[in-house]
Amino acid sequence: MKRLISALAVAGVTSLTACTLAATDEQPALVYMVVADVPCKEAIQSMAQKLEEDGLPFNWTDRGKGLLNVGPITEDLRSHDRFTKMKQSYRLSFSCHEEVFTNVANQAELEGLDMAGNWVAIVDHALIEKYGIRFLDRLKL
Repeated sequence: MKRLISALAVAGVTSLTACTLAATDEQPALVYMVVADVPCKEAIQSMAQKLEEDGLPFNWTDRGKGLLNVGPITEDLRSHDRFTKMKQSYRLSFSCHEEVFTNVANQAELEGLDMAGNWVAIVDHALIEKYGIRFLDRLKL
């Protein structure tokens, strides 16, 4: 069976990239991905193995409910005028549908280390969505 990873748009349309749910100041952006044609448990296990292989810190907050925290992941920023480093944390939520569809919701939280040495929350929704999509792309089977 061919493995197909696509994203689920809010309207139910699929494409080859992850999609986002509109963000507000009160509701952070969520990025979604759907894995199809792979048994759900296998898809989730494969993503956890990928995190382990990549040496990324993660822990199951509630494996039974499919809740997984990843991070923090710290990255040096060479060409940013405001921050020297970025700290990324992700909250993943897995849900299974019809045994061969796995929905993955990703809530990304970013912090930047400013020139004074303080960690500052990054609230630029476009940047948060960009990193959320990039992170899910890393987990593709």
